Amino acid sequence: MHFPIDYEIGAGNFSAFVFRIKKRQHEGLATYFRRSKLKLLEQYDIMLSQALTADPLHRELLEKVSTNPSLMEKIGNRSTVLQVTVLQSLSDPSRILCVGNTHLYWHPKGGNVRLVQMAVALKHMTQVVTEKHPGASLIFSGDFNSTPSSSLFQLVCEGYVSENHDDWPSNGPEEQIQVGLMNPFQLASARGVPAYTNYVGGFQGCLDYIFVEPHVLQVEQVIPLPGLQEVTTCVALPSISHPSDHIQHSTITAF
Repeated sequence: MHFPIDYEIGAGNFSAFVFRIKKRQHEGLATYFRRSKLKLLEQYDIMLSQALTADPLHRELLEKVSTNPSLMEKIGNRSTVLQVTVLQSLSDPSRILCVGNTHLYWHPKGGNVRLVQMAVALKHMTQVVTEKHPGASLIFSGDFNSTPSSSLFQLVCEGYVSENHDDWPSNGPEEQIQVGLMNPFQLASARGVPAYTNYVGGFQGCLDYIFVEPHVLQVEQVIPLPGLQEVTTCVALPSISHPSDHIQHSTITAF
C-alpha cells in the first residue's frame, strides 16, 4: 500500500511518500522532503525478494543464492521493501540526491538474508546514480537490524564482504552459500556508532543508521540521543515517553 502525503510543519511545506508493508502490520516506510528546497524527480518502492528473482540486474547474485533452496525460500518469503526517492535541489539543479530507505529482516540469525537484501538494494541504487541520474549523491537510511560488528556494516562502510564470512552460515551450515559482495559506494554512518539505537529487554545495541557519502555530504550537526536514564525510566523501550523500541536518529547534513 503506497500513498503520498502533503502537510505543513512550522513555516515549511513537506511532502511524504508512505509505504505500508502489509495491511495487518503496523509498520512501513516513509520519506519526507521540503518542497521549498527540493523538487521530486522520481519515487518508487521495490520488494527486494521480487527484484532478486525478476530483475536481470541481479542475475549473477540470483544464480548463487539459488544453489541453496532453503536460503532462497527464506529470502523469497520476506516482504522487505526498498523505498527510493530522487530529489533535485531548487537552488542548484545540478545537485541530485538519491534517498534510500528500508527495514531489513529482523531475525538475530538472519545475517545471510540481510546480506542478500542489502546486496540487491545497493546494486539497484548503483544503477540509479550511474545510469538514471548520473552524479547523484546517496543517503541510505533505515533499520538495518545489524550491529557495527556485522558483515552488513562491513559491506556498507568497508566496501567488501568475503565469501567465507561467518554471517553466511548465520542460521547454520545448511543455509550457507559462497558469495563475495562488493559495495561501490564510499559510505559512513552520519552519526557514528552510538551504544544503542534499540533498547529492549534482553538486547541493547546499534541497529539503525543514516549512511552518507562523506566526501559529498557534510554532516553539520548530530542531534543528541536520549540518555540511558531517560531510556530506562520504564525499564526499556517502548515506554510512555518513547513509543518505539528504536530511538530516532536525526542529523543536519549539508547538500
